[in-house]
Order: sequence, then structure tokens, then C-alpha cells
Amino acid sequence: MLCNTLRAVRSARGVDKVRLIVSRMTSELCTLARQQGARCVLERRATLNGALQVELDEALDQGQAALIVFADLPLLDASVLTRFIENVADAELGLAPDDHGRGTNALLYRGSAPLPMLYGPDSFLRYERLAQARSLTTRVFQHESLARDLDTPQDWARLRPVLSALGRVEELGAAR
Repeated sequence: MLCNTLRAVRSARGVDKVRLIVSRMTSELCTLARQQGARCVLERRATLNGALQVELDEALDQGQAALIVFADLPLLDASVLTRFIENVADAELGLAPDDHGRGTNALLYRGSAPLPMLYGPDSFLRYERLAQARSLTTRVFQHESLARDLDTPQDWARLRPVLSALGRVEELGAAR
């Protein structure tokens, strides 16, 4: 899934740089990331939100937008990611919720003020509330390949038939 996600991000129109942030980064993942054309960024904070915050703040300091996509999206491809980027182009904050409407599977931030990282339970709802409180222009993009993530064994059971039909179960066998 990591390779699929990195290929999708790298191939999507509108993406200039690709960085990989993984909690407790292993040398194997760094090597894999580099082979896929991504810069490996070792986590500099103890939490996922802390690590993402460092990278988001760095992108904002450089006047860049920041796109966050998680690697547990086995149906993701570059065309859908490009559509996400294009559909939220006129917003400061673009969000792609999970299929439960609670988590955030993709986020694109083009604002100038710092944005706190709020990943964890109900992150989508918390980002929507934050955007409303700060009067950020926000667009929500919904698509199956951005919504269907693998967080639980139940997700795997639900997605396995779809992935099998696509011939993708073997490459994701480790997710069982």
C-alpha cells in the first residue's frame, strides 16, 4: 500500500515534492520511499500529529501548500488524487473523509496561518469545526478510493473482495 500511495502522490498533477513520514521509521521503509522518489523524513516528534505539524509548518514557512495522504488507502490512484486537488483548489482547506464521515484520509491546506494537526478519533469533524471557527474556505471531496481505508480487521474483510477483483490481494497480503 505504501508503494501504491507514493506512486499515486508522485503521479498526481499539482504535487511538487513528496515526503514520507512514518512513526518509528525503519530503514527498509526509508529505502522503499527513496526508490519511489520520495524524501524520507524521520519523525521529529513523539506523535503522528507532532511529526505532521513540523512538516506542515515547514511547508507554510516556504509558502507552499501541504497535502497529507495516508498510506492505508489501497484503492487510491493518481487520477483520484488529482481530482481531489483540483476540486478543492479554491479552498484554503480541502478534506477527504473516510467512509464513516469521521476520519480524515486526505487533507490539503493552502492557508497562511498555522493549522493544528488534529488526527485521531473524529478528525474530520474536528477539522470542519476548526475551519468554521476560523472562517476558512473549506471544500469536502468524497470518493471511494479516498474513503475506504484499512484501519481495522473489519475494513480488511470489507475491502478484500474489491481488492481481489482488482488482483490486488497478493500485494496487500501483509495487511491481513
